[in-house]
Amino acid sequence: MELYNIATRHPDGTISRHYEIRPPTPELRALVAVLGSWSDSGKVDAAVNRHGYGNTDIGCGVEYPESDEAIPAGSVRLHTFWGPPDGEEFIIPERLYLQVLELWLFLSQVNRDPIAALLKTMDAQA
Repeated sequence: MELYNIATRHPDGTISRHYEIRPPTPELRALVAVLGSWSDSGKVDAAVNRHGYGNTDIGCGVEYPESDEAIPAGSVRLHTFWGPPDGEEFIIPERLYLQVLELWLFLSQVNRDPIAALLKTMDAQA
């Protein structure tokens, strides 16, 4: 099982917390890889505005239905290493994406309030 690291990095370069995680499924491994490929502020902005983002250096990203009609409503598409044939591609519920993002932000000691509010809004609409 692959090992991923989440760290709290401060502006002076120091790290105050460090977590190692081993996602148990290919979908969660892809999700952690995608989350690790972009800045925390960029991830929050993209999620709140429901638009995708990607890292062209390593080919990881997330896409919303608005960018591709093949993605079902309420879902996001994750891709690693530019998707098939060299990488992977998964469609997962947007709620799962947001829940893991909220946990990522919590572990990184970054403000997760915008994501918590988005999840609360989704709950109210369900």
